[in-house]
Amino acid sequence: DIPASFRSGHHSEFSRGSAFWGACVVHNIANLKWSYAIGDVESMQNELESSSIQMVADMDKRCSQNSLPSTASLASMEVVYVENAKRVVDSMWSVSDQLLFKYASGFVNENPDKMSQMVGYP
Repeated sequence: DIPASFRSGHHSEFSRGSAFWGACVVHNIANLKWSYAIGDVESMQNELESSSIQMVADMDKRCSQNSLPSTASLASMEVVYVENAKRVVDSMWSVSDQLLFKYASGFVNENPDKMSQMVGYP
């Protein structure tokens, strides 16, 4: 079954449980300082894509080892896919919070000693 976070999300109701809203928030925050923030977004994207591709390869290998996977095996594989989807949504919310802090007020803020760096317009 498709995780609820990927089945929900409507422009009339904000929800941190929605993949739609997670992606929208990351996009809108990144636009504030795009030329700087895109590197952070791409880093998250690359990590999520790489780990998801590896997860799919692992699940494919698991299926190829069993000619007919059992119901229990299929259920455990579904759990892996759902957990991956949850990690994607959680990561979007985490990176949106990081971007909001890092590029607040038009500066670049990096802990511990590089706060309020003036970098100009994106």
